[in-house]
Amino acid sequence: NSYVCESKAMIPYPSRVEQMKKQAVPYIRFSTKKQIESNSYQRQQEAIDRWLANHRDYVQFGKTFEDLGKSGSKGEHLKKGNGFFKLIEAIKDGYIRNGDAVLVEAWDRATRQEPLDAIDAIKPILQAGVSIVTLDDGTMFTKESLSGPQFHLLVAKIQAAHGYSKQLSDRTK
Repeated sequence: NSYVCESKAMIPYPSRVEQMKKQAVPYIRFSTKKQIESNSYQRQQEAIDRWLANHRDYVQFGKTFEDLGKSGSKGEHLKKGNGFFKLIEAIKDGYIRNGDAVLVEAWDRATRQEPLDAIDAIKPILQAGVSIVTLDDGTMFTKESLSGPQFHLLVAKIQAAHGYSKQLSDRTK
């Protein structure tokens, strides 16, 4: 693979064979610097590896987008230069395409923001035809699937992630 250098990130340019396959795009996030020393990163990577082993119709995207020690409830991961921001930019720039999938260990890895903010955060992904897969339960969210009852599941997961974040915040006060 050759690499395209942009101000946003070094992103591998896929070969012709890779261009024909759907891409699985890993996203790993945890909130605190303390978690760097725990197994959070390894656990998330192992979940990604298991999914890829069971979904041979996907190739792993050449970059793992990461927000290590970035809050998912305060939206730090969405700021310019951070992993989730770069992921959205890679979609806008055409490196991640319609039919590809973003892999997250669980919904709260993508965001723990308030529900409307969380929907705003993921909207550009889904509108581009890129799905979001939660690896803890194997659910694939697509623009099409959210036109039906799966939308209720998404809202429930978003509310649960935000509620958990709020609980953690209350405990530390």
